[in-house]
Amino acid sequence: MLPPRALALRATGGVAITEFTAAAMEGLMRAVLGGLMGMVSMCVVACSSSSTGSDACQIAGTYALLEKVDTSAENSCGATDDTSPSTITVGPDGAIVFQGVNGSCPGTINGCTLTAACDGTLTAGGTLTVHISWTFDDSGFHGSSAVGERPTGKARCESTLVDSATRK
Repeated sequence: MLPPRALALRATGGVAITEFTAAAMEGLMRAVLGGLMGMVSMCVVACSSSSTGSDACQIAGTYALLEKVDTSAENSCGATDDTSPSTITVGPDGAIVFQGVNGSCPGTINGCTLTAACDGTLTAGGTLTVHISWTFDDSGFHGSSAVGERPTGKARCESTLVDSATRK
């Protein structure tokens, strides 16, 4: 029987036995746990963001947004790819202000991702429904949006867009 302060590992065939004292085992466990805690700490710093973002993902700001039609999804609006960017602003609380839309769309920030779902009115008349998921980095963001539009006097239509934007 092994002494109480030792751990034995038998190699194949039961011939070789390697012993680790309790102190050696404790040191090994501390090294492994210390390494894991260091990795977790790095992820918390690198993966987290305040409402204004971390160095990796500044969220609040003004952006030049270009949208392309997702050709694999519904597009009943007859939308086409943007040829010139529109300006949007994202507040520190995640609220999004779109060019051509009255008011703002409340958003939720989780790390480097902003999601939003809201209804609004178009400055030219009519209504708009938007569902957004954008991921931010140090130069802007990319993601997608589903837009339902009903201009005054026209039928409702829907488009799914692929979004990319650069910080202004």
